[in-house]
Amino acid sequence: MFAYCTSLRVATLSGTISSGCTSLHSMFDSCNALQKVVLSTSFDCSSVTTTANMFAGCYSLHTIENFPTTFDASWTNASGMFKSCYSLVTVPTFTCYASNISNMFELCQSITTIPITFATYRDWE
Repeated sequence: MFAYCTSLRVATLSGTISSGCTSLHSMFDSCNALQKVVLSTSFDCSSVTTTANMFAGCYSLHTIENFPTTFDASWTNASGMFKSCYSLVTVPTFTCYASNISNMFELCQSITTIPITFATYRDWE
């Protein structure tokens, strides 16, 4: 959607933007000037199955506001979701049901807090 928008600094997304959407794959991939993402409080992730590389390569990203606190059990792929987010100090609190979390925080050299609950398979049933 916004991948490779290298001059984008702030993304403010309003309304119910992902209702029925199953993939947020590479949504902001390589937006290397992006510093802040503000999501609508009605950001609907109930159908999302992949967030792979969603913020990958967002070197300047330091703030994500109103990130959904939970995705449903159909969410399976979060690989590389925050990969190379060098400026990110913390990620929003959320429950992760994804079975593939490989490289989720790779090269996040400034991160100090990861307040994520990783749900077990039993929680999915």
